[in-house]
Amino acid sequence: MVKGEGMESIIQKIRSISHHLHPPLLDEVGLCAAVRWYLEELNKCSAIEAVLDAQPPEFPRLRPELESAIFRIVEEALTNIFRHSGARRGSVSPTARQGQVLVVVRERERHCG
Repeated sequence: MVKGEGMESIIQKIRSISHHLHPPLLDEVGLCAAVRWYLEELNKCSAIEAVLDAQPPEFPRLRPELESAIFRIVEEALTNIFRHSGARRGSVSPTARQGQVLVVVRERERHCG
């Protein structure tokens, strides 16, 4: 146990780490809900503003392994954008059409100077 921390605090940290490794929303309600949750957490915990624009808005469920892979790709793409480009705004735009999925992750503004 870390000095000064209670058991509840440690349990909460473990739960948080677990949710970041595999968000329960991914299994429960799908990719877009999990990405939306991730973006909300990112927006709350940083000076970053990222938005989700899914098409269609009622985004279909995908195979679990595909949803998980796409979630990880989105997570890594956003990390790279914010870490290396200096951008403070971004967007994630998944599109499902005719049995295919396209996910675009963009930076919206670069740091100048």
